[in-house]
Amino acid sequence: MSLEFLQVDDSVNVSAFMGECAESVFALGDSPAALAYHTRQGEVKIFACADSGHLVGFFQSILRQDPERFYRLSGAFDRAQPGLGSGDPGWALTRFGGHAYLSLRLANEIYVFQVPSCLHQEMIALAVTQKNYLDCSLVSTDTSTQAHRMPMQLAVDLIN
Repeated sequence: MSLEFLQVDDSVNVSAFMGECAESVFALGDSPAALAYHTRQGEVKIFACADSGHLVGFFQSILRQDPERFYRLSGAFDRAQPGLGSGDPGWALTRFGGHAYLSLRLANEIYVFQVPSCLHQEMIALAVTQKNYLDCSLVSTDTSTQAHRMPMQLAVDLIN
């Protein structure tokens, strides 16, 4: 299942974008998740925007082919993104594969939206100040976000 892609222009700010994302979450109804997996806290369902299909496919293939690796990755992401932990409502921003993704969590459901490039810097700045940022880029020249770099174990599990 894909969330609709949100069209924004250069006049939209981070607050408006996050508001549009939240509104689209509540408009989903009973749509099936793009990815679902079981944890000790119950089943986690991930709903992803249309522009992140390649990302969903990547994690679906890992879940099917190597469940142990998938759960290691899931645990590493959980530890690195406290804004999405514990099943409480929260949010996080992840930079992965050259794109920024906003993840909104409500209970055991996570909704992932690709952030338009015109909002990357503003979203990163907000996420860094709120300690909700994870940079999964293998190479980055942004020294202001070094504390938010991908943990080594997560990098190893992503590559292997």
